Formats: sequence, C-alpha cells, structure tokens
Amino acid sequence: MKVVFGHLNLVGDSIGFFFLIWKTIYDIYYNPRKFKKEYVSGNYEANIKAVERKRERSDKTTLIAFIGLTISYLCLIINDFLN
Repeated sequence: MKVVFGHLNLVGDSIGFFFLIWKTIYDIYYNPRKFKKEYVSGNYEANIKAVERKRERSDKTTLIAFIGLTISYLCLIINDFLN
C-alpha cells in the first residue's frame, strides 16, 4: 500500500503545476490568438460575439483548471491522512 500511495505528494504537486502552466499559456497565447482571428474591424455585432466567445473560453478553462487543482489538493490531503 505504501508503494501505491507513497508518491501522492509528487503526483498532487505535478497535477497542480501542470494545470496552472496550461491555464497560463492558454490565457496568454491561445485565447488572444483566437480572439484576433474572430475580431472583425468595423463590425460591432461580430466583435461583441467575439468578445463573448473569448469570455466563454476563458470561463471553461478556468473551470477545468479549478477541477485539476481540486484533484491535486485531494491527492495531497489523502497523502496526509495515509502518512
């Protein structure tokens, strides 16, 4: 049992680190690029929709990141109880 759960600290930290790095890269690089492709100069309605889609993408990735961090912290808590 110790072999299976012996490295939960490393697993939890790795999961949390992965999701934070992924979310940061997505917010800095990918989401703005998608927004620039959808943005149409001079078209008010299309730009409003582009902004809404950018916000929706950001909200979805934030939810995914929080779920990943929850799993990460769950691993850390389980490790504390087992040791």
